[in-house]
Amino acid sequence: MELNNLVQLARQRVNNLNLAPDTDLGKLVYKSPVLLWRLGLGPVIGHAMLILTTTGRNTGLLRRVALEYRTLHNKCYVINAYGDSVQWFQNIQADPFVTLQTSRGSESAKAVRVDNEVEILSILQEFKRYNPFFISWYLKLIGLEDNEQELLEHKDRLCILRFDPVNQLTPPALEVDLAWLWPLIMLLKLLSPRRRKRK
Repeated sequence: MELNNLVQLARQRVNNLNLAPDTDLGKLVYKSPVLLWRLGLGPVIGHAMLILTTTGRNTGLLRRVALEYRTLHNKCYVINAYGDSVQWFQNIQADPFVTLQTSRGSESAKAVRVDNEVEILSILQEFKRYNPFFISWYLKLIGLEDNEQELLEHKDRLCILRFDPVNQLTPPALEVDLAWLWPLIMLLKLLSPRRRKRK
């Protein structure tokens, strides 16, 4: 089988996966970077993923999710692929003041849905430059073709959020509270009996 066929087959399989945040697989995909952040790997994963901390609209508890982001004019943008149904977006609609954590550190911000046409096209282009597969999948998910005219005619279907920095109190940032596990893992590795070589 040719390489192109293998790539096409892999894309079809991935397209058929249900990665919605309310599924078991989706929870694993969206929550595992949060665990990695707690382990101290934020500077590594924070170049592509941000940790978004919101306030639960019903409970008032802190809610965290990892999202792919891009920056434009020093502001972070995310695409909400699943619309109004996702919990973090519902929390933002109730209280748009959030905390972001990226490789640059943490910042307080207000989430704003983007409706400016030039801004929409610019940020879609930025996502497409770094992750064309994601944009292709996203547009297919919401039933749009990748051309400017159609995107702007149906811009209400696009859910792009910009995070504007603010000088006010927002939810506390996620702490690196599991970094102590690394020395423990190393110690256990050093103390574990070595496997005997097979004769």
